[in-house]
Formats: sequence, C-alpha cells, structure tokens
Amino acid sequence: AKGDYSARQLKGELSLSASERTIQRVLAAADWLIYTKMDNTLPLSVEDKVAREEWAWARIFNTNCCGPWDSIVFSDEKKWTLDGPDGFQTYWRDTHRPTRQTKRRQAGGGSVTVWAGFRAAGKTKLAVLYGK
Repeated sequence: AKGDYSARQLKGELSLSASERTIQRVLAAADWLIYTKMDNTLPLSVEDKVAREEWAWARIFNTNCCGPWDSIVFSDEKKWTLDGPDGFQTYWRDTHRPTRQTKRRQAGGGSVTVWAGFRAAGKTKLAVLYGK
C-alpha cells in the first residue's frame, strides 16, 4: 500500500462489494498500517539539523548576541484556510515505507490567523487577522 488511496477510492478502483467502513476496519486491523497525520515539515538534511542545533546552543547562554532574556518575545501563530487543506491531512501509512509530506499552495481563498506571544514581563493580547 502506498497510502495514496482513501477507502472510497480503494472500493472503486478494485471494484469491491464491501462497504467503505468495512474497508476502513480491515485497514485498521493490519498491524503494518497506521492512520497518521501527514508530515508538514521541511526536508532538512543532517547538516541543516546540526547547524540549527549549534545556532540554538550558541544563543542559550550568550545573551550578548540577542540581548537579555527579558527583552525577547516568544510568539506563535495558527492559520486556518477557508477553502482547502490546512495541514491536517491524515492517511493510512505503511510502516515499511517513508512518511508522506503535504503539498502547499501559494495562493487561495480566505484565511483566519491568530497570533499571540509572551515574554518575561507578561503576555500579548490575542491578535486575529483575516486574510483575502
């Protein structure tokens, strides 16, 4: 199994008389298949990972490079797309094969993004941004 088909597609492609739910149960019973979220990561090489870790370790105790910790803001955001994949795609993965990665689109319909941050002195207000 390449993990390229849904239960509905398997039923149609193989002309199976079983229901989609039965096909899903059979797939779930296979010990070499797992239902998992698709990877949404950068394909980093070993060298890239080592360089990132070295960069982080160099800054943990050296506040001269980026200022004292109380002047640093940690933030994160979450974006929901209103017209397509939002990164939460799942599939049946054969544990003997490499994981799949999602495809990203550069443009599309509307979106909603929320953003927040925190630092030593407290947290920011939640910001809600509406896209196109």
